[in-house]
Amino acid sequence: MSNPEFYWLMLEPYVHGIVVRNDVLLYNTETKTYLTSRGVAEVAQLASTLLDPANGYVVMLPKKDINLPSVRKFTDDLRRKYMGDLLDPQWSSTKPFNIVPKPIVKQGVKGIENHLIEITFHLGTCNDRSIETYKEASRLFHFPVYAETSGPGMPLGILDSIAAQMETLPYATINLIVCTLPGDAMLVHLRSLFNRKPFRRKIHIPLTLTDLPPGFKLEKNEYLTVYVTFPADQRLVDRLHAVAGHLQSNPRLEFVFVVQDDQEAELATEMIKTLACRNISFKPYLNGNNIQFFREQVYISEDEIKGSKPTQNQVFSRMVMNENDFGKLVILPDGSVYANLNNASLGNAADHTLEDLVSEELNHGSSWKRTRPSVEPCKNCLYQFLCPPISNYELFSRKFNFCHINP
Repeated sequence: MSNPEFYWLMLEPYVHGIVVRNDVLLYNTETKTYLTSRGVAEVAQLASTLLDPANGYVVMLPKKDINLPSVRKFTDDLRRKYMGDLLDPQWSSTKPFNIVPKPIVKQGVKGIENHLIEITFHLGTCNDRSIETYKEASRLFHFPVYAETSGPGMPLGILDSIAAQMETLPYATINLIVCTLPGDAMLVHLRSLFNRKPFRRKIHIPLTLTDLPPGFKLEKNEYLTVYVTFPADQRLVDRLHAVAGHLQSNPRLEFVFVVQDDQEAELATEMIKTLACRNISFKPYLNGNNIQFFREQVYISEDEIKGSKPTQNQVFSRMVMNENDFGKLVILPDGSVYANLNNASLGNAADHTLEDLVSEELNHGSSWKRTRPSVEPCKNCLYQFLCPPISNYELFSRKFNFCHINP
């Protein structure tokens, strides 16, 4: 290189970055490596200028600034981590051309096939005392809606209408949340209705309400998820093994253990040791009194966030949408439709088409497009586009920092 009065400092188009006050984080989506600088004002100012889309990821860096030790270290790290480079201006008479990474959101795209990937049906409410402890679980994961008095189930007319509208969604997932036996007439009707379509169907039911009828089997593209809650007496344990034995470790059978504290987690671990099933997972239940359990077992650490190593497409999606919610609708027994049960209803399936409801969420809703930069304290966090999308646990508790970075 010659010795000009300035160099062009450029950032590679596969690098994403953020500056919060005097802290800087850059992420290379190709090598999955990070560069951080904390508390250095001149580096933060340089990074802010470099990341400004108006500058095209290329800025003029005067020689006097390059000679600053902090800036020299920053530019050396950029080059060493293949995130950027210093270019001699004699190579070009004008500012070098570069590409700024930015997600493109197509506006005005119509048709539910462009937006809808999953629909969850709550076929009825449940007043069974065995799940009363988990009355808010439906707002956190796939679990029956608890009600003091069980109301009527979802009208078959709504189910038939929605099924007809889903003809353009051959790869959609259908979740059926039930609080009755798998032999229930409504579930039988629905299984038969969707069995003629290529949808992936998932039946969700608590173990306390599960008593598989003789001859029950999972059809093609059909899955069964059984939720195990506590306390678990011997009768429940026997039922657990009966379900596993009945389906003979079918790979489309899953057991989910719902735990509220360390003791229940330990009990679940002991039960799993004797269970013949390959698909087993845990779902923590936030009951309002066990936040310490969540801090110890659920909160994500800085190392875990960095270890996730998202791709460029994942980074793009987290900038503009919530991957947990986008493309999903939930329908309650009365026909009311939600993008997320922690938000307001979008309308009723008896009065609106799926296209109407999708349009309502896209234009006026808050679930599909809810991102970290839109909530406190995430909007002031370096990891806002690397952290997993906002979860139902955070929405339910109105606490958007289930992490050890901003506890």
